[in-house]
Amino acid sequence: MFNCISDCISVRIRDNVKGCRIVQLLWSDTLMRRAFFVLQPFLTDVWKLNFTHAAAIVNIWEGTSLMLPAVFQLLADKYLGYFKVVVISTMSSTLGIVFVTMSLPPVLGMGPCKKYKEECVGDGQRGLLYLGVALTAIGRGGLTVSVPCLHDEQRSEGGQFYLCGLVQKHVSTAENHVVYAVGLVIISLISSWTFRFGFPAIFAAIVTVTFLSGWSAYTKTGPKHKGSLLATLFKAFAPCRNHQESEGSRKESSFIRHITGVSINFIILGIVSALGNTFFVSQANQMERKFLFMTIPLAVFQLPMLIAAAAAPCLCAMCAFLQCANQYCNFCVPRCLRVIPSILGVGVAMVHAILCCVVAAAVVKRKHAMWLVFQFYLVACVDVFFRSSIEAYYHAQAPSRLRDYHDVYTDFVTGVGYFSSVVLVAMVGRNWFGETVGESRLDRYYWLLAVLATLSLVGFWVMAQFCLFRNVKPPTNTDADGVDKESSCCFGG
Repeated sequence: MFNCISDCISVRIRDNVKGCRIVQLLWSDTLMRRAFFVLQPFLTDVWKLNFTHAAAIVNIWEGTSLMLPAVFQLLADKYLGYFKVVVISTMSSTLGIVFVTMSLPPVLGMGPCKKYKEECVGDGQRGLLYLGVALTAIGRGGLTVSVPCLHDEQRSEGGQFYLCGLVQKHVSTAENHVVYAVGLVIISLISSWTFRFGFPAIFAAIVTVTFLSGWSAYTKTGPKHKGSLLATLFKAFAPCRNHQESEGSRKESSFIRHITGVSINFIILGIVSALGNTFFVSQANQMERKFLFMTIPLAVFQLPMLIAAAAAPCLCAMCAFLQCANQYCNFCVPRCLRVIPSILGVGVAMVHAILCCVVAAAVVKRKHAMWLVFQFYLVACVDVFFRSSIEAYYHAQAPSRLRDYHDVYTDFVTGVGYFSSVVLVAMVGRNWFGETVGESRLDRYYWLLAVLATLSLVGFWVMAQFCLFRNVKPPTNTDADGVDKESSCCFGG
């Protein structure tokens, strides 16, 4: 009996060590994203770029990193497996942040020029920065979709490594918020650009070495051919579809077509979210930031966004409670009520987008940066409500094989919004935008986004009647007690 207990303890310790080595990859990614929050002012203050040009670089980086998870999910499922995707993504992300750090003038300055001035930035630095930004986008895209799946694969026989559902969701969220807060404090206290980008680079290198040191201990599974969001999307809209496909495949294709129909209205949410790391940061950088006896660091404006992000588990838990109530009260609650919480959540996200743009337009002429706190909070709420609501809808209504695709879908749609932001700014052109924030009519642009968000809200509500409510189905995949485990809450298992 003593040997049995000893073996169980050793298995638990070994599994926990593997889990920490894998999860820390997300910590490194979180810290890197906090550093990139100040990429916009770095490009405008050091490189002396037009603020719309700098915003385009940041939005293309963000949009690419959000759309790539769908591609990496397809590669992992059909060709590589999640372990290989994690290795490729980790190396790409680490090399990327290292290249970004090397592009700084004090690191690879031109001859004696080591200062943060435009004349000290040569073609070599520009090339390294663009290459580093591209590699970090690839790394982020791969890590987002592959790390949780690789984490779940590390299960020893008789072990309890796999944390499913609510527990896994809260543990991972709490860990990321702690790293978020630590990174916020570090980046806020340090004014040196070299350290702001150098610290995440050093941390990423340490994490990568630690992860690779356990190479032989990881469980490595090959492609599982379970399907991916892109594969299902291609199949749903293929011009020559197989009419002999199974009932499950038809339901999956129907669900994808329905939710794709309303996705056009979600693009505005990505466009508004793109303001947070670009135009809002540029405004704060140009405004008065003295408060009492200190100057507020730019990174502190992530604090309202952290507060909004911390509310995500509460929102998802509320959706879970409503879904459970609808399930257990199925005999007295109309079937359409199962999707009302999630659909209302998307509507709330759009309302927050409208409020964010209205508030931003109203305070654009203010002189002190503290006026921007509320719009930073609102822009974070847009993403929080959208993600929580889509997650709830997927787990309540999607076929069982598609329920884990909600994050990939949300990222992809939001990424399209980031790219659309670049296109929209280019279309408006010099009519509203000058070289700096002070020379631009940002209020007009914000009012335009408020109008577009209002039209999207109306369009979503109309299209939801035909695409989402029509797709409502009763609970399925019940166990012996008749309880639908997978659709009873919005947390994946």
